[in-house]
Amino acid sequence: MVKMSFAFGHNVQDGLTLAVGSPEYNCESGIGCQGRFQVFRWHDADNDWVLMGNQTFDGDLPSTGRLSSFGFALVTNGGGDLVVAGEPLKSLGSGVYGCVRSYEWVGGPDPRLGSWTEMPMISGEYDLSLFGTSLALSGSG
Repeated sequence: MVKMSFAFGHNVQDGLTLAVGSPEYNCESGIGCQGRFQVFRWHDADNDWVLMGNQTFDGDLPSTGRLSSFGFALVTNGGGDLVVAGEPLKSLGSGVYGCVRSYEWVGGPDPRLGSWTEMPMISGEYDLSLFGTSLALSGSG
């Protein structure tokens, strides 16, 4: 069962794998939003969408005083085993540089078995650049 959250579905990549962003998840007035995304794969045996690896990916908590909007932009490769997520309001040090995080699926075709491995983060070079607002991948990733 898919649980709804604020702005759930802000950005959706489609096919047999769905990457669904909720950049306004867990907002605090005057501070910002944590943001999150989830990845689902169609599972024929269940005739339903299944949360891959039973994992949800969250940005920084607003209570840390840092902005995030994690999951604002999402893109998957053609096989659905690589997901890239934008976090354009990611606070780093004394500025809001934005970042992009990548995750690789480690597991077989059954979306219930396996997990996501986070790859090194790429951050923007300039304060308030909104790095991670827009993303693109080739079919092979």
